[in-house]
Amino acid sequence: MSAADPRSTIQAPKGWSKDDRKLGIQGYWGKDEEGQFVAKRHGLEEAKPILVREGGDVLYLFQAGENYYFLDPIQGEVTQIVEPKTLAEIVTTMSEPGGSLARKDVKQTVSL
Repeated sequence: MSAADPRSTIQAPKGWSKDDRKLGIQGYWGKDEEGQFVAKRHGLEEAKPILVREGGDVLYLFQAGENYYFLDPIQGEVTQIVEPKTLAEIVTTMSEPGGSLARKDVKQTVSL
C-alpha cells in the first residue's frame, strides 16, 4: 500500500477489511473489471476501493474523484456519502455504535 493510497491513512473499522486480496484489487476492481464498470455506469471515474465488509452481505466503500461511495455489488447499487465528507470522519462514524452516514442514491447514467 503506497502513501498515496487512502487506505494507508485509516484503520479498518470492526467488521471491515482493507486487505488487497479481500477487496479484490487485482480482480473485481482491476482496470477492465466489474467494479470499474459499475462505477462508470453510474457516471463515476476511476473507482479506488478502500474497504470491504466482512461477513454477511458484501458492501464496498470506494472513492471516485473527491467523493466516497458505497457499492452493493449484488444489487448493483451505488450510494454517495454526503456527510461526513472526509475519509477519516467516515471511518470514525462507521466505528461508532449506531454511527450514521448521510447518503444519497447515485442513479445509473449509462449502459456499457
